[in-house]
Amino acid sequence: MVCTNSTSIVEETRCFVMDMDPEFVLPPAMFVTSARSGGGEWDVSKVSTYMHAMLPPIRDLARYGSHIAQRCQDRVTYRLDADDKIIRKRSTDTPHLTQFSGRHIQELHVDNMAELLHYESQRAPSA
Repeated sequence: MVCTNSTSIVEETRCFVMDMDPEFVLPPAMFVTSARSGGGEWDVSKVSTYMHAMLPPIRDLARYGSHIAQRCQDRVTYRLDADDKIIRKRSTDTPHLTQFSGRHIQELHVDNMAELLHYESQRAPSA
């Protein structure tokens, strides 16, 4: 089974996979049309979203489509889910991931990044 409407954020050593949210993502035809017209229809306001990375990492990348599987094949890959239960004060120094898909610039705050870094350090090959 292939999941549709998924997107990924690719870093040097890891990937994050999440469902595309229509609040932030323009349909492909509208995105292309906006790009060709110089992006005049794009909403570039910033929106912060708190996410939680699921452990263990994803093993079957094929379910997210061939493009994501290819881009993330040599990286540890986590599924991101919305973390709606946590209310945080606004902070300018919180590390975040950023994506833009036509509606807003979405800043994704991974609330358990320290846990992921610890998980990865425990599984790193010894030098």
